Amino acid sequence: MQATRAELIDYSGGYVVLRLLVRPPLRESNADPAGWDTSSPLLFTWDADRLERGEWVLHILEVLNIAALQPRHLAALGQLNLPRLDCYELELFDVSVADALRWAQRQYQALPVADWREEWRRPGLPTQCPRCDSERIVPIVYGLPLPRMYAASLKNVIRLGGCDVSPSSPIWTCLRCELSGGVLVPEAVWEHWLEQNGPRFCPRCESPCLVRVLYGAAAESPVASVALGQGMAFWTDEAPTPGAPAWHCQACGFETGLELPRAAPSSG
Repeated sequence: MQATRAELIDYSGGYVVLRLLVRPPLRESNADPAGWDTSSPLLFTWDADRLERGEWVLHILEVLNIAALQPRHLAALGQLNLPRLDCYELELFDVSVADALRWAQRQYQALPVADWREEWRRPGLPTQCPRCDSERIVPIVYGLPLPRMYAASLKNVIRLGGCDVSPSSPIWTCLRCELSGGVLVPEAVWEHWLEQNGPRFCPRCESPCLVRVLYGAAAESPVASVALGQGMAFWTDEAPTPGAPAWHCQACGFETGLELPRAAPSSG
């Protein structure tokens, strides 16, 4: 059988996507194969129409952390009826899905982890729901849902909270009864952040719209997600460099590295 053309994409941080370059299905399914180890870092996307007819036709395979992919997961992939692949850009030809992922493990950087789900767990979460006694408690993650976040939510490891966030937003939810609880940012922590990083007056347009620039992973903290959600910070995926601006004006685009006095809160 002729190999199927595919692409293997490293999104950094261990998140790797294997996409088969075929006609996209009209409907998708993320079902696990029968007997599949649900603790694996793999998320399957199948052609849902073909699946209803008993045909397991793979479209995308996402690896939430390539370093957490165990030999048993790769061996289990070898037992599935999956196509062989050609990844032209990587010079991989007529390889199995498992062998393509073994290549990714050798080539792509990722922090070794015993359990890929640990990355999403947060301190302070209850071990049991106070309403229904379920142990299916997962953290709520706020902000723009990046692909790996969306994949983790489909595997019920996190719940996406969206971008409408405040300091009092809950930090956990129960997957059984939907009860949510906790506080994202304590009031004292939020007030301290505002004092150090709250909006300033722009030297160019004089509006109180000069906000702190957050670089890369600096936006992942709870207080940063609140600041971004409320328009009190500006995020860039660029790495900070010497002399990089610390402030960005939301009104006129002016940027500066100088520390300026905080803009007084509006009285009306």
